[in-house]
Amino acid sequence: MVYYLENRTEAPNAADIGFIDDMNLHHQQAISMSFAYARRAQGGQIRNTAEEIITNQAGDLRTMGQLRGNWDEGDGNEAGTVMAWMGMQRPLQEMPGFASESDVAKLATLQGRALDDHFTTLMIRHHLGGIHMAEAGAQRAGIAKVKAFARGIALLQDQEIEEINIWRASANLERITSL
Repeated sequence: MVYYLENRTEAPNAADIGFIDDMNLHHQQAISMSFAYARRAQGGQIRNTAEEIITNQAGDLRTMGQLRGNWDEGDGNEAGTVMAWMGMQRPLQEMPGFASESDVAKLATLQGRALDDHFTTLMIRHHLGGIHMAEAGAQRAGIAKVKAFARGIALLQDQEIEEINIWRASANLERITSL
């Protein structure tokens, strides 16, 4: 009996499920954009940042998969929609910070400064949308581990935005602070 109590999982609420499901989709796109950028980048700080995003968010995907695997629950959203748990249900392509297919495809056509500018613009906006969702997850989730995970995502993405904006300033590119 003690073993059962120590190893049981908490029952998730709609925010736990929705946050994990939506952030999973959000992270998949960030990883995809980072790979697309890294394949064409010539090196340097932003390529390193892209590689860090890949590593960090792949780790987050594993964590989210483990959390989700503990729950005997269906999908947190209706097919093709996101953010219902936030009272903001919408199609995936309208998720704040989610890049359009054409913006992602453009990463494969650019090079040099134009590539760096486009990638950093997309990633900052993507992170701003991720922070919005993570802050809502931290407030609305019922499971302490999900709340802490959401707070960690918001903190890391805020730090990455600041690092990217410092780089943008050094490259004489405009600082990005909003979607």
